[in-house]
Amino acid sequence: MNKVCDARRKRARGVASTEAVIALPFLLLVFVAVIYVRSSAREGRDVAAHARYCAWSYSSNNCDAVPPGCEGLVQVTEGGDVADAAAEQLADGMALVTDATPAIGGVVERVLRPVVLAAFGRSALAEVSRDLARPELLGGGQGRVRGDYHLACNLRALELEGAAREAWEIVVP
Repeated sequence: MNKVCDARRKRARGVASTEAVIALPFLLLVFVAVIYVRSSAREGRDVAAHARYCAWSYSSNNCDAVPPGCEGLVQVTEGGDVADAAAEQLADGMALVTDATPAIGGVVERVLRPVVLAAFGRSALAEVSRDLARPELLGGGQGRVRGDYHLACNLRALELEGAAREAWEIVVP
């Protein structure tokens, strides 16, 4: 009976060794894939945060000065769906005012149109991308992580005197 138990134990050890030889490469592959996905997610978060920083910093100054570290990443887009909708609403409202009082309607439109287009017509777009090395176990090569952020440009701050002068120059060129 002792000889029978010894033979069973030897076979069980052999089966466990075979399972380990088969399972270890698979577990190694899963481990490398999890580490790569973690790195990719971290890099994606960092890229999105940098795009947000660039868009907010650029927008806060009326999209005039590119913030440090954002050179070549931000751009100004003119127009768009919001600007078109705002201009259409303004035109509809101005048609009603102009029909009732043509002289006032023209002045109001000349004052409001630049304000509406300035508020809704310009926006900052920040696009950031970085390359990420893919592990050899997963095929190697390069992956790309991208982040972007779209934000309306803030209006330039004016003193009361400057705002009044600009409004007057719009009415009386």
